Parts: sequence; structure tokens; C-alpha cells
Amino acid sequence: MPGLPLQDVARLSSEVLLALERLHGIRAIFWDLKLKNVTHFGLAKKLYTAIYRFGLVVATIAATSASWAALVMTLVPEAIAKPGEELMVRQVSRLTRAMQSAQSMALTVKDLEAGTGDDPEKEFHQSQELFRKMLLHEGINSASVGSVSYTVPAPAGTNIAEASVEVRRTDFTKKIISQLIEISGIFGIRILRNMLHQMDLNLDGVLSVQGVEGALTQSGIRMRLSESEDLRELFGTLTPEGKEGIDYALLLAYGYRNWSVMREEAAAEAFESLSSKCPSNILIMKAVINQFHPWVLTHELCPGVGDSEQAASAFLRQWRECMSSTDGTLTWEEFCFPYLDISACMDSTADFVTFVCRSWGMDPDDWLAKKVFRKFCPPDAEEEDLLPLQDFKRMLEVFDNNISEEEAHSWYNAIDEDHSGQVSLKEFLNCKVLQAKRLYDDHVANGDATRDEMVVILQNLCPDLTLEDALTLYNYADLDGNGSVDFTEFLENQLLKLLQVYKESRMQGSARKHFSEEELKGVLKKLDPGLDNSEIQAIYKAVDTDNSGSVSFVEFCQSQVLRAKSLFDRFDVDRSRCLNQMKFVEMLRFVDNSWTAEEEQA
Repeated sequence: MPGLPLQDVARLSSEVLLALERLHGIRAIFWDLKLKNVTHFGLAKKLYTAIYRFGLVVATIAATSASWAALVMTLVPEAIAKPGEELMVRQVSRLTRAMQSAQSMALTVKDLEAGTGDDPEKEFHQSQELFRKMLLHEGINSASVGSVSYTVPAPAGTNIAEASVEVRRTDFTKKIISQLIEISGIFGIRILRNMLHQMDLNLDGVLSVQGVEGALTQSGIRMRLSESEDLRELFGTLTPEGKEGIDYALLLAYGYRNWSVMREEAAAEAFESLSSKCPSNILIMKAVINQFHPWVLTHELCPGVGDSEQAASAFLRQWRECMSSTDGTLTWEEFCFPYLDISACMDSTADFVTFVCRSWGMDPDDWLAKKVFRKFCPPDAEEEDLLPLQDFKRMLEVFDNNISEEEAHSWYNAIDEDHSGQVSLKEFLNCKVLQAKRLYDDHVANGDATRDEMVVILQNLCPDLTLEDALTLYNYADLDGNGSVDFTEFLENQLLKLLQVYKESRMQGSARKHFSEEELKGVLKKLDPGLDNSEIQAIYKAVDTDNSGSVSFVEFCQSQVLRAKSLFDRFDVDRSRCLNQMKFVEMLRFVDNSWTAEEEQA
């Protein structure tokens, strides 16, 4: 392969082979090859094998190279005849897109790539376009900003002095922003930018050398002589008066490079959420002030800004400064501009998305789960935000193409609380199933969670959970008593709902709450909305083992009645609340496979 030694290809391929197995669609893509259109079956099979083994390498190169088709063909020289070549190229293109889609599918916000995403060049151009609009909003008409071209940042150890002008500019600006972040955190680049704008009387993005260096000094950056010389060399230009100047707009432009689709979607979700709380869905500054959660402004994010009240005031002032109308309304772009500045100060997409969501009271994992859910909703569905079983299974296969039919149904039944045959967005968000799945993938070694692994998972899902209560839940979930809990058991035993119950059982810190019959009725309705009052009353009497008139969380989990109900629900596949003889026998065998025919009949 041109430019890539064979030993490096082999090493990389061996490292990603297991990952390839998990990527949805790899085999399916090749199953639908119309081999009758390929003139040589054996060579087509050879190409299949080659692409499968080196698929990730090919896809990586394909995503960044204009001549990717030629590179694919070098894997197996002269492997296919001309009539089948176009078909094969088409299939490899589909492989590339499928792999990119699967790689971009995150289960939780922690899965989001730190730094730049899958297409840093695209992010750079998106950043530049939004920065250009921000300058125009400020009245700055820079002739140089639109001419900035994408440059890959210099890797560690590069001799910057010998690099290209673009690389040196990128490196210089990166160092400036790093110092601004140390001094003022997420406000750093905005403080400098506002200072430069205020001095730019010609509104052309150019200031005198002394003006730019003075603004940097006011921002806390004292430049060495060599840095001052680099500033003149890399960003020097002439002012309208013909004097030596600095193109500060160009200097700033090289700092805006990570405004990705994911970051914009997070900001858009916040904008829509805030707008929905305003008259006519038009965002007003009052809603921004009222809905903001100032606790997100930690000292790490806002060093040197003062106390939390001062940090919140500085944060909200960003939108007041952007607002161009006199009626207190904010447009989408005006809402977005401050986040462009903040984004430039945050390398991690996960950190940025989490910060945006929590600033306005949104759960970042819920936001991501909503994106995942809507990605698979049928576009022609009569009702929005409803996912039928077939589309739900299609979504699961993207996460894990080895998922069994039983596991898929367990997922679906655990989420479909009203047993309508369709999963609603609300049900999907309430169950936190994606977060649980990610924790299983991260902490479980062989697919079945041991006691210690289960404790870690449960305490990650509910940080307030004590060790005692985590062990109670573990013992409850180990329905077959084999000492471990697989993900299907985890879902079928409604552990996610029990964790919600646990949160409701906590009162005033660590104090325990005992449920009265009426309170437990609400809890049981959450576990199974189909329960009627007589069933709830019978369960309550069975659960209240000490006849105290109240039920603790431990009693609730340790109850054999709930175990029996979980078992019953496992085999009540049609949700009729009745088991025929065959299903009842299956349930008995599941509990104890040593039953004799006579005992089963009895």
C-alpha cells in the first residue's frame, strides 16, 4: 500500500480485528454483493477477504484520500476484471460509510471523542464560517478571514521554526489560547477578542502592533522578544495609514477550529429548550437568566474570575453583549456566538456537550440518547418519537451485531413500559438503558457481571447507592442463582426501575424512608403500570414481612413476591397476565431443571 509499510498495515490490522467484528453491517454489506456481475467469483472472494482483514485501514484512508478507490485496488492487484470493478468500489464505499456511522454511534457522552472528531477539516471550516458571521455581527469586515486554509496541527517534536507558515500560525495561536485558558478559563478568548474589537476603529480586523501587544498584556500575556517577532512575521500587515500593523482577525481565526456538528447540535438543543419556555417560542434574555444553572461554572472553568456570582454574571453578560435587538430577544446565531468562544477553549467534545447541557438543566446522556433514538425512528411514521420493534432491533445491532433475539426482546420489553408494542422517546430516556449497556461493556469481563462488577455498575448508575443496598440489588437480580448477572437478567429484573425506587426511598441525605401502602402503590405502578389495586394490595401484604405497616427498600428488594413476579413476567410473553401449562412448566424448569414429569404435572 503506497506510503504505508506492509508491517505497519499488519500490525494495525491485528489491533483492530476484534473491533471490526463488532461494527455493524460489515458482513451484511458483502452479503448483498451481486456476484453474478463479477466475472471471476474466486477473485471476488479474495477481494472480500482482503477488505475484511484490512477494512479499517482502507476506511481510514478512504475518509481522507481522494484516490481511495485506487488504494483499495492495491490490496489485491488485478483481483477483479473491469466489469465488476465499479460494483466493488461501490460496495467498499458503503463499507466506509457504515464503519464511520458505527464508529460515530456513542452510547453515553463519555463515548464522544475528545478533541477533534471524525472530520477535523470539516469542523475547521464550520468554525471559520461561524467566526466570520460573528465578526460581521460585531461590524468587523476582515478581508483575510475567509482565506484561512485548514492545516493539520504539528505533532509533538516538530521543529516549528522549519514548518510552513500555516503550521506556525496554528502553533502560535494555540499557545496564546492555552495561556488565556490558564488565566481566564472559558472566558479567555472572548475577553481578548472583545478588547481587540473595541480598539478597531476602522472595523477591518487590523490594529497597530502596539495595540495588539497591549491587549495581550491586559489579558495577562507578556510576550518575549522572540514571540513579538513571530507575531509580526506571521500576522503582520499594514494599517490603512500605511503603518506596521497586525491582522488580529487572522490571529484569532487560527484559534477557531473545533466547532463540530455534535457541538452545534448540543447548543441547538439548549436553544430550542429555552425557546420553548418563551412566548411564541422566541428566546428572550429573561429566560436565559432564569434557566441558567450557575453551579456549572467551576473554578477550573473560570479561574481568576472571582466567586460563583461574578462568574455567572460574566457568563450571562456574553449574551447581553451579543443581543442586537432592543426587545430582549436572541436569535440562534446570537445564542451560538458565545459558545463558539467557549468551544475554542475546550478540546474535549464530551466536556463541551456536558457543560452546555448542564448549564440549562438538561441531562447530557439523555440528549445523546435522544439523538440515537431519533436516528432510527422511521421517517414516514404516523407519530413522532415512536420506535417499533424492528427499528429498535436495528438500532441494537449497530451497538452490538452479535446481540441475540432473546437479548433484543429483553431490551425492548424492559423499555416498553406500557406494553404498546412501540417504544416512545419518553420511555427510552427514562430507562437509562444506554448508560447501563456502556457500563456493562466497560466493567464486565466476560459478559456476565460478578458480584463486584455488579456493585460497580449499580453505584455508577446511582452514586448514592450504599454497598449494602448494592449487594441487596445484586442478590435480587441473580435470578437463576448462578453467582453472576448477564445483561438480559439485568433488564428483565427491572433493576433500572428499582434504582429509581431507591432514589425515591432516600430522604434528607442518608436517612431511610419506609413506604406506606399508598406510597408503595405509586412505586409498583412504575414497575408495572398494568397492576390493579387488588394486585398491589396483595403484593404489599406479602412484601411487608414484619407486618410493621411500612416497607423498607431492603424488604422491597428481598421480597420473594417480587422475585416471583419477575419470573412470571419473563414467561408472560404476550402480557396477558396468565400462563398456560406449557409456559408454566418452562418457568418451573428455569427455576429448577431437576423437576420430574410427575412433579411438573402436580
